[in-house]
Amino acid sequence: MSNARKLLFGLMVVLVLAIALTSMRYLDFNIRDLLRDKSEIIGSSIYRAGFYGHVILGIIALLAGPMQFLPSIRSKRIVIHRNIGRIYVIACVLSGL
Repeated sequence: MSNARKLLFGLMVVLVLAIALTSMRYLDFNIRDLLRDKSEIIGSSIYRAGFYGHVILGIIALLAGPMQFLPSIRSKRIVIHRNIGRIYVIACVLSGL
């Protein structure tokens, strides 16, 4: 892997971790500014399951995605690469519902 690719991959990992860590603040189940506008439906268990499912699955997709680009996993550990890919696709699809 060239230096430019290593730099770009490192930047992608830093940004993904920043987004994932920022998203984790919603996992404490407190109403935040984002959810205050939806106060009439916030008590709905269906809404909460959808919201927290979206956050959790989004974090999983964010953490699984960059691993697909690692040459060591992609070429030497094809089974792991495929399983991570399946996890990524399932997390993306379910998070988008």
